[in-house]
Amino acid sequence: MPFTPAQRRLFNAAAHDKDIAAEHGMSGREAGKLADEANKLKGEGKEKKPAGKSDIEVPMSVIDLSPVWGPKTTP
Repeated sequence: MPFTPAQRRLFNAAAHDKDIAAEHGMSGREAGKLADEANKLKGEGKEKKPAGKSDIEVPMSVIDLSPVWGPKTTP
């Protein structure tokens, strides 16, 4: 299962700190297994991209306000 970078960081933190693991309802052993799997997938380039990020860059739209403010004048 691919994991996001945030999940990988959480699993690694939980694997090294039992309090973090307990906060997230997992054992240290389970966190270690998940961290190993997440690190392996990252190394293979199979890490899941964070939600909301797009590969396509959308150019910023420009609104022509000259009808409202009048034509641009140069000093």
